[in-house]
Amino acid sequence: MRRRFRLTTFTFSIATAFLTCSNAFAQNNGSVAPNQAAPKTIDVVAVVNGQKLTRNKLAKECLTRFGEQVLENMVYKQLILNACQENKIVITEGDIENELARMAQRFRITKEQYVQTMTKRLNTDVGKYYRDVVWPALALRRLAAPRIKVDPADIKKRMDAKFGPRVQVQMIVLDDQAKAQQILTAAKDPKNDFGKLAKDHSVDPATASIRGRMRPISLNAFEPEVENAVFKLQPGEVSDIVSIKNQFLIFKCERLYAAAQLTNEQAAMQEKLVERELFDEKLTAESGSIMEELQKRYEVINVYNDPKLRTQMPGVAATIGNQQIKVRDLSEECIARHGKQVLEGEINRELLTSALNEKQLQVSQADIDAEVDRAADAYGYITTDGKIDREKWLEFVTQQDGVTVDLYVRDAVWPTAALKKLVEGSVEVTQEDMQKAFDANFGRRVEVLAIVCNSDRQAQQVWKMASQNQSNEFFGELASKYSVEPGSRENFGQVPPIAMHGGRPQLEKIAFGLKTGELSGLINVGQQWIILKCLGQTEPVVVNPEEVKSDLYKDILEKKTRISMNKTFDKIHTEAQIDNFLAGTTQTGRAARTANKSGVVPTSRSPFSRKP
Repeated sequence: MRRRFRLTTFTFSIATAFLTCSNAFAQNNGSVAPNQAAPKTIDVVAVVNGQKLTRNKLAKECLTRFGEQVLENMVYKQLILNACQENKIVITEGDIENELARMAQRFRITKEQYVQTMTKRLNTDVGKYYRDVVWPALALRRLAAPRIKVDPADIKKRMDAKFGPRVQVQMIVLDDQAKAQQILTAAKDPKNDFGKLAKDHSVDPATASIRGRMRPISLNAFEPEVENAVFKLQPGEVSDIVSIKNQFLIFKCERLYAAAQLTNEQAAMQEKLVERELFDEKLTAESGSIMEELQKRYEVINVYNDPKLRTQMPGVAATIGNQQIKVRDLSEECIARHGKQVLEGEINRELLTSALNEKQLQVSQADIDAEVDRAADAYGYITTDGKIDREKWLEFVTQQDGVTVDLYVRDAVWPTAALKKLVEGSVEVTQEDMQKAFDANFGRRVEVLAIVCNSDRQAQQVWKMASQNQSNEFFGELASKYSVEPGSRENFGQVPPIAMHGGRPQLEKIAFGLKTGELSGLINVGQQWIILKCLGQTEPVVVNPEEVKSDLYKDILEKKTRISMNKTFDKIHTEAQIDNFLAGTTQTGRAARTANKSGVVPTSRSPFSRKP
C-alpha cells in the first residue's frame, strides 16, 4: 500500500519559519542529489575518554529521532521545486534580498542583523538559510498567490484592532450566575473596591492576583459580547453581566484610549503590512491543502515508514514520481541538521555510563519506573484513587514530543535516573530549608504597587512626584506613564504579591518592612530602580507547617537533588577528555592535564587534540 506523507502546516512568515529542508535538487537522471559536491565524511565523529563514537552510530541515532521530520521537509522542498519548474516560477537573489530587507524593517534592525539573528537561532549558515528557509517560503507564497485573496473589510478590522480606540478595564470572572448577580450589586456600590472584589471572588487566577487588571481591550480582538459591553462604558462605570461559555464576566472601565492618529502615509504603510500579515495567515491555513495537491500530482510515496516497501526498495526513503530520495542522503541530511545536537547527547550518555561503571552502579528498571512516576506525579497525572497514572503520563509526554516511549526513556528518563544514582545519599534537607520553603509557599505576602525605571535620575523624579501625592490612584497613574516593566505599566502599578525567599532578598526585605500606605525609597535591582507603594500584607495560606511538611520535604529534596545532579555532571564533563570532530572542538580533561604535566602521554589523548 502506498503511504503518503502527512505534511504538517508550516508557518511561512520568514520571521518564524523553521523549514529544515534538504539541499537536494532534481538531476537529469531522475534521482535527488545534492546541488553541490557531497562533503567528505569521517568515520569517527567523537572520542570520549578513549571511546570512539562512529558516524554510523550517530546516523542511526539521528534517523531515529529526526528521520521522519527531515524526510518530510526534503519532500516538501522538492515538491515546491517541481511545482515552480512546472509553473516557470523563479525566485531570484533580488527577491530574497528584498524579502530579508522587508523583514528587517519590520523588526527595525538592519538586514545584516536580521540574517545574523535568524541563522544563529536556527543554527545554520547564511547559504542554507537562504536555500532552506527564505526560498521555500517565497516560492510557496508565489505558488499560492492566485488562490488567496485578502478582503479589504478584513484589513479594516485588523487596522481597527491595532490602531483603533481601546478601553482599560478591570474584570471579575465568575462561574455561577447567582453569585455573579450578587457580586454585580456589590461592584456597582461606590463604597466597594472593585479590585478587592476581583481579588476575593474572581475565578480567573491570572487577573484575580492583580485585582482584576488586564490589558486594554481593542476592537475586533475579543468576543463581540465583551466589546459591546466595554465600549459602552465611561471611566468609573461598571458593566452588566456578560455571559460567555458558562462564565459570567463583570467589567469596570478605568480609562478610554483614543484611536492612534496616523498620517495618510503611515496609514498606507500599515495597511500594506496588515495585508501581508493576513495573506501569510491565509497561506498558513491553505498550505496543507496545497501540499496535499502537490503530493497527488507528483505521486509521492513514503517508503521510509512502510516496512514492506523498504524490503521492496532497499536504500530508498521516498519517491517523488521517478525521483528518489536515498536513505544515505536522508541520514546525511539528518546529521547536517541535527548531528551536533544528537552527538552532544551521545557524548553525555557515554560520560554518564563511564561514571556509573567507575562506581559499580547500574540504572535498574525500578530506577526508570521511579523517575517516570516522579514526572507523572509532578505534572498531576494521578488516578481518582490517588495513585500515579504512569500510562496516561507516558501517553501524554510521547504524543506531545512526538517520540516513542523507548526514545523518551533513553533521552529524558535514563540520564536523570543515572545522575540521581550518582548523587544518591549526598543530599540533605535541613530545618532551615523547610522553614524558608514554608514561608515562600504559604506565608504572608506583601501587596504592593510598583514602578520600575531604567535610570536612577528618572526614578528620583518619579519618587519625588509620588511622595508629593501619596494616593494609590496617583501612584498608578505614574506607573502607567513611567514604568518600563510591561505588567506594572499596563496595570497601573499592580503586580503579583511579594513573598519571602523568592530569590529577590533586597526587594523582599524592603517590601516586608513597609507599613500599609508607606512609600519605599529607590530599590536598586540589577540595572533597574524600583519604587514600591505598600497596600498591606495578606494572611498566611496555611498556619500549621505540619499540615504541609511531607509535600514541602519532597519538593525541597527534589530541587536540592537537581542542583547536586547539575554540579556532578559539570564535574564529570569538565574532567573528561572529549574530541568532538563534528563540532570541531576538543577538551583536555583534568586527568589528562595532570598526566601530561608529569611527562606521561595519556593513552586516551587524540593526536588531533590541541596541546594544553
